[in-house]
Amino acid sequence: MRTSHLLLTLFMVLAAVPTVHAQYKWRDTNGRLVYSDLPPPASVAPRDVLQSPARSTPASAVAGSGDAANAPTASAASSATPVATASAPLATNAAAAPVTSADRELEFRKRRQERLDAEAKQAQDSQRARQSASACAEAREGLRTLESGLPVSSVNARGEPQLLDDAQRLGRIGNLRRVMQESCRS
Repeated sequence: MRTSHLLLTLFMVLAAVPTVHAQYKWRDTNGRLVYSDLPPPASVAPRDVLQSPARSTPASAVAGSGDAANAPTASAASSATPVATASAPLATNAAAAPVTSADRELEFRKRRQERLDAEAKQAQDSQRARQSASACAEAREGLRTLESGLPVSSVNARGEPQLLDDAQRLGRIGNLRRVMQESCRS
C-alpha cells in the first residue's frame, strides 16, 4: 500500500510539471541535431533549420525527398493552388505564404545591416564634410596671408627659412584657390 501511495504521488507530481517542448530544431556546424525553445543563432544557415513554430514538420518529410533546402513546406504546398471567388480576385502564392520566425529573423538582420550601412555612410559623409571645412578654412587663411603683401617665408629642404619671391607667391595663391574651389562649396 505504501508503495502505491508513493507511485501515485510521484505520478501526480510529474503530471503537474509542465513539459518542455522544443519549438526549434536545427543542425549545427558539426551536423548534430539541436532542439531549443529559442531561435537558432545567426551562424546557422536557414536551410539547416528543420523546425520552427510556423513550420512544425521538416521540409524533407513534406516533399518526400532528402533535399530539405529545395522542398516546399507543408503550408506552402497547401497554398500552391490559387483560389478565386466571386468576391475576391485570384490569390497569389506570395500573399498566402505564412511568415516563419526564421523569415522574420532574416528580415530583422537585413534591416539592421541596412541601418548600420546607412549610419556608416552618414559618418563617412560627415567626416568628409569636416575635413573639407578644415581644408577650406586653412586655404582661406593662407590666401589671406599671401595676398596681404607681407613677406612670407617657408622652410627649404635643408630646414633653413627662405623668403618667397613673387613667382612662388603667385604659384601658392593659385594652388590655394584650387583647394578653395574644391573644399569651399557651401
